[in-house]
Amino acid sequence: MAVDGNGTAADGAAGAAARFMALPGRTEQRQEAFAECLADVVRVLSLDLAPESESDDRGAWVSRVRTAVRKACRQGLTVSGESFDALVRAAVHDPDPSFNRVFLEPALNAFGRRRVQVALLGYLRTGRFT
Repeated sequence: MAVDGNGTAADGAAGAAARFMALPGRTEQRQEAFAECLADVVRVLSLDLAPESESDDRGAWVSRVRTAVRKACRQGLTVSGESFDALVRAAVHDPDPSFNRVFLEPALNAFGRRRVQVALLGYLRTGRFT
């Protein structure tokens, strides 16, 4: 079997180094996991934001959390070590990848590209945070 310089075989299969676990599909359970991650972000960053209530529209609450994180970052947010896990988990569980940058940028600025990459790749490889 012929393999090119990228480790791709002639039949289109990638080499062992390029294999990652499939990310879970969109489910209600994932929405709950994301809501828990957001509650963690609000708690560890001490954001002045009321917790999600049953009467809240989830989309509106998610938008308020994202806005609060962006606003805190613009105001010179100091990110603690405890907040690293919460920010990365929220980024991974965010059902809209267009917005996960809101959670990754504070982690990148505070902890550096290497630590964030290691955490993200570790999650892709194992499906768990270590």
